[in-house]
Amino acid sequence: MSGLIVKAVNVDTGTTRSVKANADGTYRLPKLPSGNYRVSVVKGDTILKQSNYRVALGANTVANFDMTGKNTEVINVVGTNVSMIDVGSSDSGLTLGSVEINKMPVARNITAVALLAPGVVKGSSDFGNTASFGGSSVAENACYINGLEVTNTRKGLGCGEVPFEFYKEFQVKTGGYSAKFGRATGGTINSITKSGTNEWKFAATAHFTPNGLRSAGQASRGNGGTGHVFRDSRLDASQTSEFTLSVGGPIIKDKLFIYALVNPRDVTSSFTNNISTYGQYKPNNIYADRKASMKDNTFWGTKIDWDIDENNRLSYFGYSNRSNTTETDYAYNGDTNRARSYFDLTKQ
Repeated sequence: MSGLIVKAVNVDTGTTRSVKANADGTYRLPKLPSGNYRVSVVKGDTILKQSNYRVALGANTVANFDMTGKNTEVINVVGTNVSMIDVGSSDSGLTLGSVEINKMPVARNITAVALLAPGVVKGSSDFGNTASFGGSSVAENACYINGLEVTNTRKGLGCGEVPFEFYKEFQVKTGGYSAKFGRATGGTINSITKSGTNEWKFAATAHFTPNGLRSAGQASRGNGGTGHVFRDSRLDASQTSEFTLSVGGPIIKDKLFIYALVNPRDVTSSFTNNISTYGQYKPNNIYADRKASMKDNTFWGTKIDWDIDENNRLSYFGYSNRSNTTETDYAYNGDTNRARSYFDLTKQ
């Protein structure tokens, strides 16, 4: 068993890691970035065995090589994106890549991915698009992108997100995870974004959600259907248009890579808010009209990776999901189903 070297080469970026086998023929390559690897057992200049393996985010990949025909040597390859969330203890959850997600009929957001894990249910819509893990509050979760915590810092509800086309892999932890994840007592959603490779790649997508496909709203009246309207969705509407343009490739082959994405979005929506005083609804409600144009609602993000040497990688990740939304409110009478002039809250 002496003199054996195990070498793992990322087939997309050329990143190489190697380790000397122990006397008993075992070896371990920790903290490999997720991706596809060609693993070889080498002695001197001779490749004795070689095979391809997939390293997933936070998961152990075991590669078996039979060197003598009688004994089996084991490679234990652990893939992770940053050491701060490299969990070695036993936990529960699931790991999914963008390839698997694209084959599933799920919504294009991180909460929909979290709901695929056992014990995760949709939280109350009063708190936005959030998930509850094992009965915990929706405010007890933690979210990471590329090792950076992106949990909503103002209210602790929900995650900072990037466009769905930017994600590479998702890791959902529902329990048993390490204290390294910080303040989370519910669940943890950990994700990594795409990176550049040795091949230049360009992509474009378009998504359109027309209001015409929505079901018609209804009005609810008090006193058995004969009183004032107290809940009204007849004028509710929502329409979204968005595009993504991305590029990724090598700045220096096998060393320096870049991936960048822009995502212009146009979102319009309208809805009726009920006005209540001491629990009693008035016939006058607020009809709100919201608009977020592409000019003021464009996401941009980039990731740069530098493989300094075999044991060190430096990464830069930055993005902006800032958006400006304009809302115009009108006085609305649900009994007559008519919107009046601009609504002035100070007169109510």
